[in-house]
Amino acid sequence: MPAAATVVPATTTAILLSGVPDVRQAEFYSCGASSFQAVMSYYGLNAMETDLRGILNTSPSHGTYPWDMVRAAQAMGFDAEWKENLSLHDLETALHEGTPVIIDGQRFLDPDSTWDDTWDSGHYMVVIGMDDRNVYLEDPYILGSRLRMTREEFLASWHDYESEIPVPPGATKYY
Repeated sequence: MPAAATVVPATTTAILLSGVPDVRQAEFYSCGASSFQAVMSYYGLNAMETDLRGILNTSPSHGTYPWDMVRAAQAMGFDAEWKENLSLHDLETALHEGTPVIIDGQRFLDPDSTWDDTWDSGHYMVVIGMDDRNVYLEDPYILGSRLRMTREEFLASWHDYESEIPVPPGATKYY
């Protein structure tokens, strides 16, 4: 497990990207495809989630692997990257450049545990904004509103692990 993260005060102004659509995942396992759909729509490429699930190799057994999102985005002409160990500052920089960021974290917390103890509830979301106290996300599990988490909550829940399936050559695990 990674070391506990510390919250660094924001050094930039608040930002909220406009134009990232509110999407709703159609299946319990399709948060990756829906998050990908929201980002592609932000850049003007409209596609149905059902079509994207096929392109991304999304499956009920494993959801969507991050390397499949990178592969698909690159095939569509985007300069997509799979990064590890990002910081809040990295997210702020991307947002100020107009780039929404797909992240994988813990979203569904058991009432008797903490974010730090929860590793089996991975969920893709899109970071669309930040201010000095909060991180704003497009969460495809909810429709009609955006998710707001304090920076502390976000940092505590921003982790996941992969299964025993081997990572493709050249890919870097980012959890």
